[in-house]
Amino acid sequence: MDKISGFNDFFLAFESLTQANFIARLKQEQSAIRRMMIRTHTIRETSFVRADTQSQKQLRYFLELASFLLKLTHFMKLSFCLRHHVLTNIYDRAY
Repeated sequence: MDKISGFNDFFLAFESLTQANFIARLKQEQSAIRRMMIRTHTIRETSFVRADTQSQKQLRYFLELASFLLKLTHFMKLSFCLRHHVLTNIYDRAY
């Protein structure tokens, strides 16, 4: 951030040599870079909580209850559990 603010000295030196519109545009770009740096820093420092874990558990319990009430065959239950396990592990590794 100090390096970005350090451009102000260069802008002051250029003010007498160039048009005011050029300096204004440079200051706008400097401000945009500063905002991007602040956003990047904020995103890097923010720890995100995964809210999907609770919804996955609720979905699993609901589907287990549904499979029990619908009296699914053992093979269908095994295929569902295997599919759920594989997809959950792939999703966990992706994030």
